[in-house]
Amino acid sequence: MRVAQVLVLALAVAVVVGAYTTVAEELKGAVAVYGRPECPPCEFLLSILEDAGISHVFVDISRCGRAEYERLVEMFSLTSAMPVSVVFTERGWPGYVIVGAISSPEMWRSMVHDVPMDHIVVFDLKELRKGDAALAPELVEVVKRSLSSCATATSEVERAAGPSPTGIEVIAIAGVAVATTASVAIIVFKKRR
Repeated sequence: MRVAQVLVLALAVAVVVGAYTTVAEELKGAVAVYGRPECPPCEFLLSILEDAGISHVFVDISRCGRAEYERLVEMFSLTSAMPVSVVFTERGWPGYVIVGAISSPEMWRSMVHDVPMDHIVVFDLKELRKGDAALAPELVEVVKRSLSSCATATSEVERAAGPSPTGIEVIAIAGVAVATTASVAIIVFKKRR
């Protein structure tokens, strides 16, 4: 029985790590933009990202994602304005939280390619400051919740690829796989006794 418990625990750990890695993979080099469709700065930012070829998703907080938007504002003491963007570097680090629409495609590209892994850069309208790197796991979770509940893909790559499984779906599938594997392992070990 002890071997079965160790096997189940090892599989559960592997699934959780694998699920986190899968979700982090989806976010690498992407920008999550929180705003409203009728917001001119939001539309402007989306066109900049689209023209620059930067993968991005738009979270329409008038439909859903309002709680996640409010959590971002609270976490980083942001001005409650739109758009608010979370930039994930190519390595999956949530490196930047930006309030407003920066008009330079080069700046967005450099943020996606940069890796400030000892902190999160916060640009709140005209103020630049360091955010606490310890908030990164929660920041990733907030964005993942938004994406699983209501994000609309806006990049050509994402539209062509179609929907990918959300973090919740990946974890649910992994949970079923772990439960099935554990059941089979327990049956096999009981028969060997």
